Amino acid sequence: LPCFSVYETADGKYLTLAVIEPTFWADFCSVANRPDLLPRQFERTIGGELAAIFRKKPRAEWLELFADSEACVEAVNSFEEMLDHPQIRARGYVREDNGEPVGMNSPFVFARGKSAPAPRLGEHTESALASIGLTEEEIKELAERGVIGL
Repeated sequence: LPCFSVYETADGKYLTLAVIEPTFWADFCSVANRPDLLPRQFERTIGGELAAIFRKKPRAEWLELFADSEACVEAVNSFEEMLDHPQIRARGYVREDNGEPVGMNSPFVFARGKSAPAPRLGEHTESALASIGLTEEEIKELAERGVIGL
């Protein structure tokens, strides 16, 4: 769908457009100054028009225009740009050597944390059922009837 695609900008860089929801599409049309596109969101034939719109300005200018917008328009970053992205840095994904970025840490945060074995079958059944209001007697009855295992 053209409303969910990647487009080249005037400086040869790329942006993603991900505006499936009508409210985000409306916001995109407003920022792009193209209210005529509003009823055409799901027309497959508007891809060329959207490509022409994005080719009119460099990526940084588009990002600035969409900065306060609800429309989902984001940069497609190079590897080097990604290493400098504030969110990537904040999440600890950048591996550094002598203060210089050299690669990526695992995106799986649990891979860097303390590991624990999986719970045994039924290990948390009683506490889970009690947390939703079942009494000890009700839980015992369910176990006796074979509905749950403890």
